Amino acid sequence: MAYHNLRSKLDRAVVAYLISVGAGSDKDTFPANSIESTEYPLTVAQTLGGIPDPVLVGNYKMRIAVSVKGSVSKFIDDTNDQAARMAHDERVSDVFDALMQSDDDRTLRATARLINAAGRALAMYPVDIAAHNADMADFTIIQWLDGGFGDGKSDEAGCDWIETLYFDVIACPSNVD
Repeated sequence: MAYHNLRSKLDRAVVAYLISVGAGSDKDTFPANSIESTEYPLTVAQTLGGIPDPVLVGNYKMRIAVSVKGSVSKFIDDTNDQAARMAHDERVSDVFDALMQSDDDRTLRATARLINAAGRALAMYPVDIAAHNADMADFTIIQWLDGGFGDGKSDEAGCDWIETLYFDVIACPSNVD
């Protein structure tokens, strides 16, 4: 059991939450260590690293990147390309909105609670899913903060686009709330 693999837990919890609110599906939304598709649209959650916060307590301050990859238009006059760009923009908006939930207009603690619930629910799914997620019963996001977004970038061919949203998180590999 990957009890202390907090990076994996955070990635899986964010993915479970995005799928639960319709900002992705199990066919196109994945944690970074288990991408099963190369077709777009594609959403990937990847925790970039973490440091103890504070030390010797079990809490870690981490940054997670949520990347939304999709096709965009190459030619301004091509209506099919514009439809692809608009669909990509809508998906980025859906992901961003889902990850910016506030119940007090000041913090994103509602987002933390929603991701915690979705992540912990993985441990209670049907046997085939729960068997690989039993460690999710012990997981808590303590703080979820908007970390901004990166430069949008295209792939080498210039026809696919990647938007990355960043969030700063304090979490621990136990259920503490």
